[in-house]
Amino acid sequence: MSIKVIKKSSESLNTLIFVLLSLPFIHIVRSLHMGESALDWLSLKGFLFANPWKVTLVVLLSLLIYKARKVSSLFVPVLVIAFFSWAIIFFIEDWNKHILFLSFIYLVIGFYTCLFWRAELERPIYRPGFKENYIGKKSEYELSGTLVDRYDTKVKFYLSNWGECSCFLIPLETKSKLKGKVKLMLHFGKHEFVANGTIVSFNSSGYGISIDSTEQKTQSLGWNDYYAIISDRGYFSRFV
Repeated sequence: MSIKVIKKSSESLNTLIFVLLSLPFIHIVRSLHMGESALDWLSLKGFLFANPWKVTLVVLLSLLIYKARKVSSLFVPVLVIAFFSWAIIFFIEDWNKHILFLSFIYLVIGFYTCLFWRAELERPIYRPGFKENYIGKKSEYELSGTLVDRYDTKVKFYLSNWGECSCFLIPLETKSKLKGKVKLMLHFGKHEFVANGTIVSFNSSGYGISIDSTEQKTQSLGWNDYYAIISDRGYFSRFV
């Protein structure tokens, strides 16, 4: 079972908005080139019907981003290069400085969108640290703790993957589906670390937790402390 995302991050929403706005961008560039109004509905309708492959690319890529599929990080650069190249062709044909300016802005925003989206998909909430065909325990480390949900139900777990502001955990007990805000009580040595977070993804084995960076500052020993200690001890996350 692949990862299912419950709550979208700001990075995923920003990437989705950028991809969807790529069509209006190229329509505006084309309108400048043709000397038409970009607000003309018939012109926009004709543009969409005349370029089905561009519309299809945007729609399919939007679905991949919405589902947080890893392959989407490869296709976002393809979209940026394709639409930027088309805009530059329009610029070369009539040397319109407005087209050049818009193309440059699109390229810069697209570049950083690619970087941020690629970094977002590296987070443990999308990478549980094991493949679907793994049998038995899915981590070689003994990093365990207790999860407390909003109904004060306690569930013991172990971590299968972790990062600076998120983790993926495997419950040791079969319970009803977990969701919403949770509290993680982690143990390392004689110390207990408390972190507040939100369940943002899941698969058939476990849950992805986004750590609340504002609330953890109120704890004496929080996620930042826990992550720093296990990193110093050589417990490294896995990019699976």
